[in-house]
Amino acid sequence: MPKETMYLIGLVVSLVIAYYMYTDARRRYRDDTKPILWLIAGLVGGIVALIIYLLVRSEGRCR
Repeated sequence: MPKETMYLIGLVVSLVIAYYMYTDARRRYRDDTKPILWLIAGLVGGIVALIIYLLVRSEGRCR
């Protein structure tokens, strides 16, 4: 595969991960700061950030 295609796939995967983390954090946390921080972490950290998020997120829904 060309290098540009691999970059595009990586970008799409990071966006999907960040979107999932943001929407899940919005449902779990009452304040508006944590979902945005998790969105940024998902964009920067990708799969590593997702693993960390799954380990440290709160169990129940707060809303």
